[in-house]
Amino acid sequence: MSNSRGKKHYFSWLFLLLAIFILIGINGWKEELPINNGNGGNNQIIAGSNNSAADAGQSNDANKILSAVPKELRSSFFLEEKENRCCKTLLGNVAVAVVMVNDSASQWDDKATAELRTALQDNGREVIADAKAYGADLSLTFHYYTANITGDVGTDGEKDWQDQALESAGLPSVSKVHKYLTKQHSAKEAPLMFVLNKSGRATTSVTDVEWITMFHKSGYDGFEHELLHIFGAKDFYYPKEVKQWAVKYFPDSIMNTDGEEVDSLTAYLVGWTDTLADNALAFLKDSSRITESYMQEQNAKELFTGVGTKEYDNGTYTGDLLRGFRHGTGTMRYHNGGWYTGQWNNGQRSGYGTGKEIYDNGYYEGEFYNGKRHGQGTYVWTTGSKYTGQWTDGDRTGYGTFTWPDGTTKSGNWKDGQFIEQ
Repeated sequence: MSNSRGKKHYFSWLFLLLAIFILIGINGWKEELPINNGNGGNNQIIAGSNNSAADAGQSNDANKILSAVPKELRSSFFLEEKENRCCKTLLGNVAVAVVMVNDSASQWDDKATAELRTALQDNGREVIADAKAYGADLSLTFHYYTANITGDVGTDGEKDWQDQALESAGLPSVSKVHKYLTKQHSAKEAPLMFVLNKSGRATTSVTDVEWITMFHKSGYDGFEHELLHIFGAKDFYYPKEVKQWAVKYFPDSIMNTDGEEVDSLTAYLVGWTDTLADNALAFLKDSSRITESYMQEQNAKELFTGVGTKEYDNGTYTGDLLRGFRHGTGTMRYHNGGWYTGQWNNGQRSGYGTGKEIYDNGYYEGEFYNGKRHGQGTYVWTTGSKYTGQWTDGDRTGYGTFTWPDGTTKSGNWKDGQFIEQ
């Protein structure tokens, strides 16, 4: 009896092992991915249409998009990354993983977290509305994670802090996170977004794996712009010739400076439309001589860190730059004759400086603080009147003298632009 039972157990184990090997042969060995540690469980769903056709890729995928382009234009720089992206089309159920990063210079608190969630919810609705305008089905969810890292992001150069942040958040490394997130959130696509509670320049990495980096104190107006980058859209605001073509064919493109509309080429690249509009074809033809090496060179200039000179639509800046932003000390000379010399922070006048600002009704020349008239200065109106004295937060406040065109003067103390006493 015992021998019989032993043989039965032996054959049972043999059949079990054989079944396992057959299953592995059929399905292939699947790498185990880490289980979510509970971080990221507090999610937002942005309402949008979401059907099975969209989840299956609808009628768009990267290969189909490129096959619809005339052969002579398929090598265009503006199309070259579509086949290699992790995130292919902005369609169906898209889960955005938002990693809130605490670094040595900034931390998240309840107020900032609430502001972030509200801002992304509002921006998410705008993205869905833009997709709907092209007849595309899109639904967005935001999944929040918290991470702690060493170092100061934004001042430590191109430090590889992303894997450190992902590990702290309980997520796989950059090379594996996209596959994990799509499975974890049952999503067609799962773009990754890092956010820090500080000021800085929003960027998108489009190398082996795509991710967005945004800075809470600089706002989220650029969220859709960066999200479109993840799915293959390109910038139109540099270099000069690209911007000129974009202004000609896509005058209000969200991929240009201050634009608000998703242009036809961008909509085509992210999968919102199957057809290449005439203006998109014209842009690709005009820009066909632009090469990847040339754009890499221009990108290096656009994101330069150090002391240099940079041209803007309204003037020329010379001074300190951080990833292309005016940051540190520098001088901006405006085309209208105005100028400013002083401190800058992430592209904005911040701290003390002196300069001259030209307005429709006159000009101010004097001291500034955080971009406002502050300190000692003179305002001269086109009528011939002028005020010389102290300023606070942009208003005449403190001791000063007002002079009328006929030479009459009034000197004394002022508050919020009003004379209060001699």
